[in-house]
Amino acid sequence: MRIRGEKSRTFSTNSLFTALTLGMIGWGLLHAWGISVKTGMLFHALAAIPGLVLSGVVFHRYRQHWPIKAAAGAGQAERSWHYRALVLYPIPAAAGFGFALSINSGSLFLVTLASMGMILVPWCKISVCREHFFFSSALTGAGALPALVMLGSAVHPLYYPMVAWLLLSVACTLVMLVIAIQGERRDRMPASGY
Repeated sequence: MRIRGEKSRTFSTNSLFTALTLGMIGWGLLHAWGISVKTGMLFHALAAIPGLVLSGVVFHRYRQHWPIKAAAGAGQAERSWHYRALVLYPIPAAAGFGFALSINSGSLFLVTLASMGMILVPWCKISVCREHFFFSSALTGAGALPALVMLGSAVHPLYYPMVAWLLLSVACTLVMLVIAIQGERRDRMPASGY
């Protein structure tokens, strides 16, 4: 079944960034929890399987559906990129930091609201996320790291695996949504279409 419509296509393509980011944060939380409770290498190997599969599917769909950069003059693109990067790179890091603060609140409801909020952010329209997909996603995860490490609160020991399960479930649902909407379509819309 394939759902048609440009708005649904834009939404599904946009959710690739959120799927990779939430998957990385959930995967990292699961491994951090495993280290804190002193699990063995078998746990880490088994926990790596869903994260690697999810990352592989997102990478495959990224190559098929993420918007193509607009062509510009070489000198103009080089000059404007540096100024834009200085202003726009803190956006994904701040989003990751804010998301990590919701995780540290100790409330699954706030984590769910924050993950739904990240789904609604138009990542394709932010030029640094559109042009540097993987770096921006890693930057969002890196922005979450200080809040998770330094601002940890006393929560139930099984809270972090539940949050990791929630984030990985949302990421898998987003990837399945992309597959349902896009199907086997192989064309990429230009960035101006978003």
